[in-house]
Amino acid sequence: EEKHKEKIDKKGSKDDKKGKSTAPAGSVAGKSVPQLIKALEAVSGGKAKTKEDKSSEGDTKKQGEDSGQSDILQILDELLKLTVKGKCAEVSKAATAICDTMKKNPKEAEIQYRSCAIFWAVSYDDSDGSVRKDITKKSAAVPLIQNALTSLNDDLVQQQALGALGNLMVNNDGVKTSIASGGGASSILKIIVQKGTTGGSGGTSGPDVSVSIVESGLALLRNLSSQNSSGAAILSASDMTNLVKVLEKHASIPTIQSNGIALMQNLTNAPGDAIEKAIMGVGGSKVVQAALTKHGNNASVAGVCCGAIGNLAASGGDRATQFAGCIDPIVKAMKDHTSSVILQQEACGAICGLARDSPTNQAAIGAKGGISAIIAAMSKHSSTDTAILQCRGCAALQNLASNNKKNKADIANGGGVKILVDALRKFNQATPEAISVLREATGALANLSSETSLHTTIGKDGTTKALEATLNKHKSDSTIRVHTEAAIAMLAGEKIPDSTILGDKEKEKDRSTSKDKKDSKKDKGLEKDKKKEKDSKKGKDNKKDKDKKKEKESLKDKDSKKHKEKSKDKDSKKDSKKHKDKIKDKDSKKHKDKSKNKDSKKDRKK
Repeated sequence: EEKHKEKIDKKGSKDDKKGKSTAPAGSVAGKSVPQLIKALEAVSGGKAKTKEDKSSEGDTKKQGEDSGQSDILQILDELLKLTVKGKCAEVSKAATAICDTMKKNPKEAEIQYRSCAIFWAVSYDDSDGSVRKDITKKSAAVPLIQNALTSLNDDLVQQQALGALGNLMVNNDGVKTSIASGGGASSILKIIVQKGTTGGSGGTSGPDVSVSIVESGLALLRNLSSQNSSGAAILSASDMTNLVKVLEKHASIPTIQSNGIALMQNLTNAPGDAIEKAIMGVGGSKVVQAALTKHGNNASVAGVCCGAIGNLAASGGDRATQFAGCIDPIVKAMKDHTSSVILQQEACGAICGLARDSPTNQAAIGAKGGISAIIAAMSKHSSTDTAILQCRGCAALQNLASNNKKNKADIANGGGVKILVDALRKFNQATPEAISVLREATGALANLSSETSLHTTIGKDGTTKALEATLNKHKSDSTIRVHTEAAIAMLAGEKIPDSTILGDKEKEKDRSTSKDKKDSKKDKGLEKDKKKEKDSKKGKDNKKDKDKKKEKESLKDKDSKKHKEKSKDKDSKKDSKKHKDKIKDKDSKKHKDKSKNKDSKKDRKK
């Protein structure tokens, strides 16, 4: 602003030497907003001039233009001063007059700069959103600001325009759609790259203004990708090279890393995996790891890094292995920011993805304190309004316990069973959030229950009763039913080895399905494997139903002796008698039971 003022002062002194008047028609200092609006309308000339008007101006045209522009600038400066004094709501009433001025002076950087600055200021100090709504409804501010942003290669104009658009779009789907349509997001990213990687060009900017352009631009795109009505896909896979380039250039600036990586996280919420592949292909994993390592002490940066990792590594396997270097900083961030619910839930989601189908990552997470960090987070933030954290924490424990005897022991002996049982009791409702928690918690308990040596430890917290209560209330949910039945059976003594719960073929199906049937990740990928599991079992549903029907008929036709023996212990041994009756069906019956549970009673993987 000082450089622009200096530029205008120099221009004024030159005009004085040439005999031109740079003073406004009347002093505007101390004028009220209504008076300034009238002055702006007067100096702007009202309606656009006709060809006849322009031709009649003759040699005085240039002098008149210079004088008019100077008057406009002084009026706009007075309006800006009033915003500093807290009169933003009053100044916002000048929106129509300011827009008319912008429209008539599209190439005048000084006018466009001040106009955008006013819109940025008045839309910032607007707690209830009434000013933003009034501006966008009664004026053409948004398209005019967009035009100034893209048509003028002036750093200060672009800085103010990005700030204004970023504020005006808050809670306004119409503005978001307007900005996103027609490749608007890609155009903004190109400006960010141009100014963010070259230090700025055009106008009078220096490094500080260039950084401000990058910060404001990425913040705008971040909000646009998470809120706009057209969805998260505001940028294409080809834009990821530019995004990574900007983040690499400004690796030391926390705000740029936070907004840029949050944008990356939001973009990976879109259906399909084209964006993910593009990010990974241009070194996105290294950028995220570098930001997490360098700025892990910043809860905001660490949180979005964990969120991006949770999305990018959600498919597990080789993808998860590429983020192995993030395990240490994730666990450290969880320990450093214990009070941040957002960071803890994003970190749990990241660990959930990293532990999936990756024995190496499973072992590393357990060895570096990841299990205890998850249990601590779930214990500290255990209220019902932290359903997302509880869901992701349960899912992470479920994946960490999958086929890993040491992790199972560490979870059970480290207080993990109590945390999981508490989750069953606190979230035993029928809401979508509660159901998500129950699916993951019962899955984790089923994984732990497959280890016979832990049954005594698992049973100390009333686990079986909690599982039975959950099963009785949520039998209609197939995932919860499968998990609870498996856990109860194993805790009752039935041995279901990991290899028979989910065989190699089923694992391979699960992996192949993940390539083609990917969820939108709205819940950070925690529910997507449940859907895959359903898909893989569709062909077996009819057979299972027939088997169950036959079993019921066979039980009804048992001889009277067995019926008498069952009735004798009707009150005290009902459940155990049913179990004995099943055992008497010999090897073929056991085979059916195992077949029933082949895909459902194994450690559920994300």
